[in-house]
Amino acid sequence: MKQKLVAILKIIIASVAALLLLSITVEPVIAQEPAPFVDTSVGKTQEISDPALKISMSEGIQVYPTKRFPITLTIDSAIDSNRIGINWIYPNDAFLIEGEVTDVLTVSAGQRTTFTKYFLSRKEYKSINPSIKFGFGVRVHGVVAAKNYISSTEMSLTFNNELEKLPVDGNYTRDKTVAAVISWIEVIALISVIIAIIVLIVRRFKAYLNSPDEDA
Repeated sequence: MKQKLVAILKIIIASVAALLLLSITVEPVIAQEPAPFVDTSVGKTQEISDPALKISMSEGIQVYPTKRFPITLTIDSAIDSNRIGINWIYPNDAFLIEGEVTDVLTVSAGQRTTFTKYFLSRKEYKSINPSIKFGFGVRVHGVVAAKNYISSTEMSLTFNNELEKLPVDGNYTRDKTVAAVISWIEVIALISVIIAIIVLIVRRFKAYLNSPDEDA
């Protein structure tokens, strides 16, 4: 009877060890699987410059772990209008946009107006390319006194195959490193608890084996 219990205990311990090893090694293999290349959409926004609506775009810092980053539109207007349409053009197969694709602003002649839009990297996006350029564009349109004013422009941003904006910001790298360390600490702590439980079970089982056999 005791020999059968010993065999069962060995099988249980071996199974637990195999599951622990599998949980540590499987995830990196899946994360590194290559995926088809995605169109970068660079150069798809026609450059139009209307003196009445001078526009420019600037990028902001990406944040970990959401990979959220801002793009700011600046408008130097020579007209007054409370209905300036802003249409954002971006590669939606790799990124998500917060809010609507089209916004409406109010501008005043002789004043500078800024508007910031936020984008998120798609978690499901994968690429075998270490460096990819994506085009982010904007089209600004206004109508005043039956006259159309249109300006559009584009900026190119470079990302790695995890859609981290290059060059990677120092704060982003720090936050990513801290998260990785915390994750490993949690894994080690879990493994330690499981090992402690196994050791406790083995000790109690040994005590049982060393106890007098009731069948004797």
